[in-house]
Amino acid sequence: MKSSRIAIVAAILLAALAPRNGLAVILTQPYDYPGSSHTYMFGISGNTAVGYYFDTSQTPHGFSYNISGNIWTPLNDPSAGGNGYGTFALGVSGSTIVGDYSNNSGAYGFSYDGTNWTTLSAPAAVPSFGGTQATGISGPNTVGWYIDSSDAFHGFIYNGTFTTLNDPSANSTFGTQILGINGNNLVGLYQDPSNGIHGLLYNTVSTMWTTLDYPGATQTDAFGVSGNLIIGTYADGSNVYHGFLYNISGASWTSFDDPLATLSGTEGEGIDGNNIVGWYSDFFGNHGFIGVVPEPASLALFALGGLALGGVVAGKRRRA
Repeated sequence: MKSSRIAIVAAILLAALAPRNGLAVILTQPYDYPGSSHTYMFGISGNTAVGYYFDTSQTPHGFSYNISGNIWTPLNDPSAGGNGYGTFALGVSGSTIVGDYSNNSGAYGFSYDGTNWTTLSAPAAVPSFGGTQATGISGPNTVGWYIDSSDAFHGFIYNGTFTTLNDPSANSTFGTQILGINGNNLVGLYQDPSNGIHGLLYNTVSTMWTTLDYPGATQTDAFGVSGNLIIGTYADGSNVYHGFLYNISGASWTSFDDPLATLSGTEGEGIDGNNIVGWYSDFFGNHGFIGVVPEPASLALFALGGLALGGVVAGKRRRA
């Protein structure tokens, strides 16, 4: 009886961790800013995750989260307004955080180095239409998108000057959003002339644009990139959202869902090495998550640990 129960538990663990297209995802949850009504994690760099939360008055505030120390730090751009206006932290690299803030004149991007807040506003952006949003940073380069006087979206890369980026397959209205960067690779989304939404990958060296469509999805959004892995979200035929990982070199897709997700589902947002962040919805609100994409060797060790855990669980069940 003991060996059979161990085998059953081990089988469950192995099934839960079984790699799909060569990858596995282990999620830990939930991560809620203390006292918040909703928490969204968008970026990760080393031991730091960033995002934003809504307080009880539904005002948004950015945050940084020290993962190992379990320390939450609020981030409020001094130019942000109250009464529903606020701060959104969306990307991080080292000690620099980027995002956007809003006040009664519109929306603006920002860069924050831990001491100084710098406003980022693309020259063609119209703050009252949606302005500028900084979404990712890698080395000296910040990326994001802005809305112009025609209410059209354009991606950008900024390294002292703004350079507009438009996917050649995008329509002229919704256009292009750049949402993440790692080295020479940029990711985001665009809307085509038929209003379909697709993920994109752009390489600044080859200047090549690549469309990313999760197989069978009605919409694909690419949010972050690290090395050969892209993280994002896709919508299925029932308009439920799922996280995904895309391996650039292997051209392979992996879908993942937070096990506590209900309603609209799971959103994959940020990646750094094998660590990922995002958020999911349940009946009580929206919650951040932190996850890991294990190396194959680590996955095998975890599975072996599961065999031992199976014995412990089986023994506890017998005593119960």
